[in-house]
Amino acid sequence: MTSIPSSHWTRTEEHVRVLSGLGLEPLLATKEFLRLGRISFLGTLDVLANLRRSFSRLEHSVGVAMLALTYSDGVGLPAPQRTLLLAGTLLHDIGHAPLSHVAETLLLERMRRYHEAVGAAIVRRNWADFDEDETIGRALRHLGTNILDGVRALLAGGEVSSQLSGVFSGATSVDAFDGITRTAWALGEDVPEPTDLARLFEAQNGQVVLPDYNLRRLRAFWDLQERVYKEKIYTDEVLAAEAMVTRALELGLPSKGAALFEFARAVDDDAWDMMEGTPTGHDLVRSLRTRALYRGLASANGTLVRILQDEIAEGGGRFAFDLRRVIEARIAKMLDIPPEHVITHYSFTREFKGSYTPRQHVFDFSSGSGGGACSLEEVHGMFYIQRASGSRFDVFVPPEVDSRRLHDLVTGHISRRRGYDHPTCCV
Repeated sequence: MTSIPSSHWTRTEEHVRVLSGLGLEPLLATKEFLRLGRISFLGTLDVLANLRRSFSRLEHSVGVAMLALTYSDGVGLPAPQRTLLLAGTLLHDIGHAPLSHVAETLLLERMRRYHEAVGAAIVRRNWADFDEDETIGRALRHLGTNILDGVRALLAGGEVSSQLSGVFSGATSVDAFDGITRTAWALGEDVPEPTDLARLFEAQNGQVVLPDYNLRRLRAFWDLQERVYKEKIYTDEVLAAEAMVTRALELGLPSKGAALFEFARAVDDDAWDMMEGTPTGHDLVRSLRTRALYRGLASANGTLVRILQDEIAEGGGRFAFDLRRVIEARIAKMLDIPPEHVITHYSFTREFKGSYTPRQHVFDFSSGSGGGACSLEEVHGMFYIQRASGSRFDVFVPPEVDSRRLHDLVTGHISRRRGYDHPTCCV
């Protein structure tokens, strides 16, 4: 993949001025949007990796909006649709909790929703606050009723024209164009110019299309996206850090009431303070910052973890918190460690599966001289990235756990499992 020098990811101040000049300054000035400036884009990777530069969710959101502007100008979107797309992309991550995707497990298990649903709730809540200054509701109303309703539909995944929804989410989204290239660049990789990715599309006969000669470049981006997730994000180290953060937050966060929603609207500093507010949380944060990461039992013996996962599934699944605590306590007793240092954890993951159609030759053999084109719908069906949302389960223990004790736990547990029919007899 050709590497083209770019400062797209580091020009946020300039980009904000451009967007402000297009009438979006009231939205950029809302306290909800400015909060994203205090939420890390890569979460625990800021601690684990040697980044070229760390970024915030605000910088990412502004970058996505600028790519939306490039796309809009390239295909000739009418001004109202362009404004709608810009406002929607600025707000697409408004529901992110502190530490970005690292907090997704906690949001789901405590609030039964991911950041997209939290964002929709935040926007709905603000639409009623027209009597207050600097709210999202007031800013969107200032842009027009149609813009307000359109943003609501975009954030909720509702029906919007394919010219907008096709680049707002999915396999050709400007969110992915910025997010994946920003991540890879921060991690020191050579990446394509994201603005060029937003220019892959053209307008023909009132429809947005992808010319055949650009299909290879889109395919190369999809390959980069898959590799970034598999090699940089879904690693044992990143998932261990996520489990440690989740446990520290569980211990420090009130379990019910408005405090949960307020946490979703907090910032990174609040989350770190909350995690360090308990002795165990303090230990977990210290271990994370010194990269003394917990070990997943799946790496020692996947059979054991599958047995435990089956036991939890039969007892009610990931939301069977009492059962999970019982299992953690039993494992902790075997390892002679405090039970809160055994973490049963579900991580949100995506699987990528490519599917070819009769235009496979375009990807593999085309010289780039063809004159054909595909609509956005055809592109998504021609070679799609199927994001099969799922949960990767593991059990994490401190790195200093004696390897012999761990071996005894694995062999003893499995031998007892084979001796009983009911899984609750196993640990």
